[in-house]
This record gives sequence, structure tokens and C-alpha cells, in this order.
Amino acid sequence: MWKRLTGIINRKVFTRMSHTERCNYDIFIDQLIQQSITSIQQHCSTSSTSTPDISSTASDPGSISCAPSHLAAIAYSMAVLGVSSVELTTAILRAAADSLQQAAAEVQAAVAGDAATTSDAVQQAGAPSSPPAGVKQQAPTAAGVGVCGWGPSELASMMWGLGTIQSCRPDHQWLEDMATVSGYLLSRCQSSQLWGVIWGFSRLGHSPPEPWLASWTAAAQQQLDAFNADALSHSIWALADLQYTPDRLWLRAFCGMLAHRIRSLMAGHLAMVLPALSSLGYKPRAELCRTIIAQARRNIHTFKPSQLCSVLLALASYPPDVGAPASTSGWHPGRLFLFDFISHSSPAPVMKAWSGDQASQVLWAFSRFRYVPDKSYLRALTAHIQAQLPACSPDGLAMSLWGLAALKQPLPSRAWGDAWCAAAEAVADQFGPQSLAHGLSAMAALNIRPTQSLMEALTRTASGCLTGCSCMELGLLIAALSDQHWRPSDAWMQAFVSQVSQQLPAFENEDWGLLLYGLASLAQPLSPTLLGRLCSEVKSKLWGLSGEGLGLLVWGIAQYDYDMRKSDEWWSAVFKEFDSKWESTTLRGCALAVVGLSQVGPRHLPPGHWEAGFINRYKALTPTKPRTWPELLMGLRAAAGLEPGEQLLITPWMNQLLLQLGRSWNLPDPHDTGGLAAINIQVAATAAVSGGAADVDAGAASSAAVSLQLSDPASTPGSVTASDVVDGFVELPFAHDGVEPTSATAVLL
Repeated sequence: MWKRLTGIINRKVFTRMSHTERCNYDIFIDQLIQQSITSIQQHCSTSSTSTPDISSTASDPGSISCAPSHLAAIAYSMAVLGVSSVELTTAILRAAADSLQQAAAEVQAAVAGDAATTSDAVQQAGAPSSPPAGVKQQAPTAAGVGVCGWGPSELASMMWGLGTIQSCRPDHQWLEDMATVSGYLLSRCQSSQLWGVIWGFSRLGHSPPEPWLASWTAAAQQQLDAFNADALSHSIWALADLQYTPDRLWLRAFCGMLAHRIRSLMAGHLAMVLPALSSLGYKPRAELCRTIIAQARRNIHTFKPSQLCSVLLALASYPPDVGAPASTSGWHPGRLFLFDFISHSSPAPVMKAWSGDQASQVLWAFSRFRYVPDKSYLRALTAHIQAQLPACSPDGLAMSLWGLAALKQPLPSRAWGDAWCAAAEAVADQFGPQSLAHGLSAMAALNIRPTQSLMEALTRTASGCLTGCSCMELGLLIAALSDQHWRPSDAWMQAFVSQVSQQLPAFENEDWGLLLYGLASLAQPLSPTLLGRLCSEVKSKLWGLSGEGLGLLVWGIAQYDYDMRKSDEWWSAVFKEFDSKWESTTLRGCALAVVGLSQVGPRHLPPGHWEAGFINRYKALTPTKPRTWPELLMGLRAAAGLEPGEQLLITPWMNQLLLQLGRSWNLPDPHDTGGLAAINIQVAATAAVSGGAADVDAGAASSAAVSLQLSDPASTPGSVTASDVVDGFVELPFAHDGVEPTSATAVLL
């Protein structure tokens, strides 16, 4: 009866039923379910009192009232008709458990016997006893029946049905027996049966052993030319869901068949293929990428809102190409696709169908493509995210902020930032290493003023996941805490340094600059041994740093009184690396590099071509030409992020460099006004007075929040110590004009 219904009731018939017909149909289905449960239970009670003959069952699967073929047909038909019944599913699982267990035992016994026979024959021939790689023993089965009534059709129907309805999950032993039986019948499965089996395992949340998955990919490769669009999309999605990555030759062959079936891929297929390929970390060749994007554009009007989000997120999740910024995607879909995406997701019903996490993922994806949507779309998207912030996960919260910061967009409003902080504080204990590092970095880049309770909660969370942080996350975390002017306790900082020491050989690229900048800004003392290891490691990895990273590195090293007298070769390598990195240096990186070199002293001065490169880059980045020397010094202080009351050290080398910079702007000779040293003192006094009144909102600050006070590097040539810092933070002014490069991590965005 179940099998007949699947041929009678289809989607068209179901949608055209009248109300009366629908009621009668529901009554009929309920009666059919109850009758099926009764029949299966009667079979189970009968089989428990008498043991059936396995050989007779194998030769005649219809000899018992409820054979595996019957159970599989019911499960398959339930999935096709969309019928969900926990009682019926439980009855099917219980009835199938005994026959599966017997089939698994028979397979294991047969394989063990074959292995023993093969081993004896091989030993007599004098050859190695191990079988060739990739060769699987096949259990002897009756032709057309399988093992104890379980054949490829029964296995695929049962697994696809259970995986689709998902009303009841089988126990672990049931799934293990299913994997044992199906593993030795894979070579007999057709293409539709192959993907039905692996789809069922993935949907039921059970990962078969790796040899099973290797056998499945081998069987699938033999029949790839018979895979249709359903088989291709479901198979690759199941492999990604089971976290099994086939070899690149298999993936290349799969993508070749994907190109052959490209016109058959509809919205649902693409919504599975693209996320699966992204999860497996495989990017097809450029021609196929363009073909897939073109097919997605043709079908973009048929995508559901959730599918639109998953496709865009999948494309944005690819690692960057070699030499590209770390925050970009390796698969850019092109401006036409993004324009079509915006056009089809702009209507309110589509956008409002996204959850807060999905909308945040869309915003993050645009930042990975370096594509800024039009203002009306961006305004609607951020407004929808704000309404969904309380329901966002930590990953969604971090993505929303990171997307805004990477697109160089200001916060929509102060209320938006306050709502984000409130939502983050509610789930602060759920933040992971990645969401914590990226969330704090984006907060600093957007000048969000967090509350003291939020920073305390995030710091507590960070203390519990330091061991799980990658090198990049450690660098982002400490630099973001520095930009927020928040220094955790000494015990927290010591735990952080200990973790850095353990992972030091794995640091690379921008991690070095962020790490040293953050530790030095928070006045964390480092032992000479650790500093020596750090300088030795970074010397061989300077090529991976951008100009901004080199500026942070130079400034960070300069804050420690580390014996660098024998490191002329080290500094020469740094200056040489700058020559090709000036284009990737921001205004702050230039200023920090100069301030740091002035603090190092006359022992390690840069060559003349370095000074010329600095002057050219600094002039190109300065938004307005200074008209006076005080304006030039104020601009340098602001670019370097010096605090009010903190002195800018003017050494003889620094004096000459600034004179060259000022003369390139045709500024008058400063000797008439007492020289740069006198002007610097006046500028520092002015900054101390105006900075205390304008830069800190004392009325909004918490009573427990205090300013971060750094000692004057000119008066304390020794290494900075933790006693120079008071635990706390200072609230930053709200940014209304967009993201300014005042954050050390802003360049990574």
C-alpha cells in the first residue's frame, strides 16, 4: 500500500485536493500508520519466539511477513509522502535491527574466512600476505538478494528514507551494523543508490569509518558519468557534512562531471554544491568557476532566502589567493552576480526572512569581496541586523561588526553599537577564539565604546580559550585589547605570554607586528630570552609582513630595552624589507615606524633611501598639507596614536628627518621659533589640555574606568613594566565620519 501511494499521490495531486479530500486523506494516512505499526509489532513478537532460517530468508525475502524490503519500502514511501511518525519509525528500526545484526555477523564471518584462505594461499606462493592497496574483500552474496535480505536497493531506500524524515535517530549499534553491511555492497550499488546511502548517514549524523568512505569514493568514481544533478549535489554535500575530503584527483573528476551537468543544476543543487566545495577547501579551475556563477545567475530568481545566503557565504569563505590580503576571498563571483544578488534580496520579504546570523553572514561576505552595496541596501541590511541582534550567536555578532569595519563603513548609529554591546554581553561566555578575536578587533576599528562589564566578561571568556587560539587570533586579541585601552590582570597577561611562547615558531605574516604592538602598548614585560627567540624567529619571516606590520614590529621592539647592539644584520633586513612594502603602509604604520626608530637610538639608524621612502609615503597619505610646524607635529602625534601628555621623542636623527619632511612641504625654517624641540614641547602641552577635554567623555565613563597611562619612553630607557599600567580602560569618542585607521588591526580589515 505504501509503495502504491507514492505512485498515486504526487505534489500536483496533493496541492489540488479539496478540503474534504485532504481530511479524508489524513484520516487514511493515520489508519495506514496504525495498521503498519500493528503488523510490524506482530512480526517482531513472532520472530522473538521463533528464530527464522537465514538461508530461507535470503533465498525468499517474501517468506516472512516483514522482510527488509518491506521495511525499506515503508521508510522510503514515508519520506516521499512527507509522513512523519515517531511510533512507525521506531517500529521499523526495531524490526530491522535483528536482520541487520545477523547480516553484519554473516558478512564479518565471510570476510574473515576469505581473508584466512587468501593468506594461506599467498604464504604458500611466497608473496606478501597483505592485499594490494585499495582492494576490498567482497562478501559472498546470493545473486539479486544481498545479505539476509539486505541488498543495495533496500539499503539505499532505508537510509534515504530515515535521513529525509529524521523523526527518530537509530542507535549507534544499528548504524554500525548498517555501515558493515552496506560497506561490502557498495560495488554493486547504482549511482542513485550510492548517494542515497551516504546521504542517509550524513543526515543521521553518523560518520562511517574511513575505509568505508574510501570504498564509497572508489565506487562512485567508477559511476560518475551516471551521476545526475541530484546525485552530484547530494553526494558532495554528504561528504562535506561527514568531514571527509577525497583526494584531489577524485574532486577534479567530480568537478568535470559537474561541468557536464551544469545546465541541470537548479537552485537547490547549487545551494548544496557550492557550500560543500567551500567546506572541502577545493576551488575548481577558473573556467568552471565562471560557468557555475553563470548558472547561479540564471537561476538566482528561484533561490530561497536561506539559499541565497548560503551560496554567498560559501563563495566568501574561500581562502585568499597567493599574495592577496588575508581578509579577501579566493573566489570572487564578479560585480554582475553581486548586483543581481542585491536586486533579488532587496525586497523586504526576502531580507526579513534572514535570521540575524544569516544577515551578518551576507554583510561579512560583501566585505570579503571588497564590494560596498548601495546605501539604501546597506541601510536596510544593517537595520535588519539591529532588530535581530538579541537572537544572534557570537559568530553572527562578530561577523556583523567585522563586515562593517572591513567595508570602511561607520556604525549606523550610536544605538546600533549599544544594542550590539548588550547582545554581546548576554552571550559573552559563548564566544569562541575566532569570534572573540574578530569581534574585539572590529570594535576597536569602529571605535565602539564598550561597557566595563562587557570587557570584563569578554576577558574572562578569553582566559578560558587562550589554549585554543591560533597565532593570528592571539595577535588580533592582544592588539584589540590595546586599542580598547583595556589591560587584563597580570595573571591573565602572564598566561597569554606563556601561550605565545609555546606557539612562537608558528607565528607568521602580520601576527608578529600585532603581537609586539599589543604587548608593548599594554606594558607587558618580556624576558630577554623570549625577546631573543622572537627576534630570531621573525628575522626569517620578514617577507610575510606588510609595510603596516613592519611599522608595528619596529615600534613594539623599540619599547623594550633589549640588547640589539649585535643585531645590525637584523635591522638591515628590516630596512631592506621596507623598500618593497611602502605601498602597504598606512599613515599610522609610517608614524609608528619613525617614533619607534627615534626611541631605539643612534645605534640602528635607517639608510637614506629608507628616509626618502618614508617621506614620499607619508606625504602621499597625509590628507591635508600642514601649514605650520605645530600642525606637522600634531599630525604625527595623531597618526602614531600618542596619548595626551605623552611626549614625542625628538632625537637628532628625528630632528633631521622632520626637517626634510617639512622642507618638502615648503615650511619655513623652525629655528626662528626655537627649533623643533621647543615646538614639540608646546604641541605636547596643547595636546594634554585639549585631549583631556575633547577625547574622553568623562560623564559617560564608568567610575571604575581609568585612563591607560604609559611612561615617557624618553625618561625611562629601561624595559617597561606592568606597574606602569592601571587595570581599566578609557572610553573612545564615537566615530561619525567612517572608519579611521586608528586601530592596529584596521589594516587587516
